Amino acid sequence: VTSDPTGQLPGVWLVYNEIRPRSIEPSVTSYSSAGSGRVGQSLTYVIRSIDDGQTWSNPVAVDPNLRGHQFFPDIDALSGRLGVVWQDNRTDPFYSVQFPIGNVLIPGLNRAFSSAYFATPYGNIVNSFFAGLTSANTMGFTFGTSEKVSTKGHQSQYEMFGSRQTPFHGDYNWIQMATLPPELNLGTVYAYMTWTDNRDVVPGVDPRETQSDPNPGFIDGFDVQQCRTDLGTVAQGLGSADIPLARRDAPFTGDTCGNAGGLDQNIYGAGKLIP
Repeated sequence: VTSDPTGQLPGVWLVYNEIRPRSIEPSVTSYSSAGSGRVGQSLTYVIRSIDDGQTWSNPVAVDPNLRGHQFFPDIDALSGRLGVVWQDNRTDPFYSVQFPIGNVLIPGLNRAFSSAYFATPYGNIVNSFFAGLTSANTMGFTFGTSEKVSTKGHQSQYEMFGSRQTPFHGDYNWIQMATLPPELNLGTVYAYMTWTDNRDVVPGVDPRETQSDPNPGFIDGFDVQQCRTDLGTVAQGLGSADIPLARRDAPFTGDTCGNAGGLDQNIYGAGKLIP
């Protein structure tokens, strides 16, 4: 939520992401994003109130691009300008409303499954985008053409947390506008944007997922650099199939090379002059 402290852009502005209604279709897997058994495309929308929140405008899609799930938007306003930053995966060649971000469904790659989700074999998956308000009046408002502000895409679903078993892509997207001194002759408003970025993460293999127990393990592409030692089978006599696997086979150690790059999720940023 934002408002222009100078009063040059009236109203209170709210940004959010929501499923595009006309994109909803039945899910072909257990994955759902638009309610149980349904999937759809996530878009960034903005609404405005000019009566202190008593009523709100109809939602306006900031960038109604037909490709990519848009997520984690932020918004700011100053001196009659308004800008929105968000992330999406329109650059992923395997994008589909049927897939979670950074995933591709590949049938028959593993004997234990008829099909399974794997990491998209392509680095330029999630990027950050910006769009600015071009007009606003009592009848409505519009946004200009969006532009990519990140210089490199990344895989947002690396399993970096929860003992290297859980992906987490924090909502650290942020935009802040500031006025510039006139003597710089660069314009009047400057916007700086930040976002979560996994471009520096070093991928790897999780040995806990590649061992046979009893089905063959496989590499899904979501794992990061890690170092683990298999503590091996426990005392003889516990090898019976009647004993749970967790007791028959000792676990792996924890990750012993946490500084090897597997946890290098960072915050990146970019600035932009606003005409």
